[in-house]
Amino acid sequence: MASHGTSDQDGQFSVRQVSDMLDLSPRQIRALVADGAITPTIGARGKFLFSFQDLVVLRSVAELIRSGVALHKVRAAVTSLLDQLPDSASLTAASLDASGTSVVVSVDKTTWDPVTRQLVLDFDVEATTNRVTSFADASPPAAHERTASEWYAYADEVESSDARAAEEAYRRAIELDDTFADAHLNLGRLLHAAGAVREALDEYRAAGMIDGEDAVTHYNIGVASQDLGNTDDAVAAYERAIELAPRFADALYNLSTLYEDLGDTALAVQHLHAYRDLTKGE
Repeated sequence: MASHGTSDQDGQFSVRQVSDMLDLSPRQIRALVADGAITPTIGARGKFLFSFQDLVVLRSVAELIRSGVALHKVRAAVTSLLDQLPDSASLTAASLDASGTSVVVSVDKTTWDPVTRQLVLDFDVEATTNRVTSFADASPPAAHERTASEWYAYADEVESSDARAAEEAYRRAIELDDTFADAHLNLGRLLHAAGAVREALDEYRAAGMIDGEDAVTHYNIGVASQDLGNTDDAVAAYERAIELAPRFADALYNLSTLYEDLGDTALAVQHLHAYRDLTKGE
């Protein structure tokens, strides 16, 4: 595997370096940390540092996403798999493959669906994995073969270069599968960036109703609520984000400023100190 830069410490890489190497967004990486799929060490400045073992798992995740499997399905599969293996290190011995828009795992000569725990025959895996769509050319899915996951993968591919096309693709993904939490979340981000804060908040809340355990979703709800002047909602959302991800520095900082505005100096200082401890030296 080629390295795009040196690691922060010997054999360890930061979120940004992993993102550059594997073409995963920092949000996707942190979501997997929150799920327990990987357990990075914490650097002196409060940064996540990933080992080569972590990279093996993250590379498999990246390949699944590029194959058209939605992040929420990858996370569900990995989380379920963690309950079925002796320890998280065993993930590196497992082979994760896309089967249509789902995930199958192989260990030794046994293949199964980690979510349903049903065994899968080898010829079934070969038949389905051969049909996985690649989005490397960033072309929109043909109308006759489009699925929610395909529209999502296309949107994720073009988001940085064509926000309007990405927004339309996320909407199409949601039309096909309104329980697609990541599509709601990413659509919300695009709307938020475009200044449509109320619409963005609706999408964030939709994502939160589907997946209430994602810290980033609650953080985004907090930011949108704060932008709209809904202080109580913002506080509740930031608190939930920190409950799910105690080292969520941005949530700690924003919550500190809100408590200061509310006149609760003790809580403001408490969260500000926690934020500074995490970002010391940056």
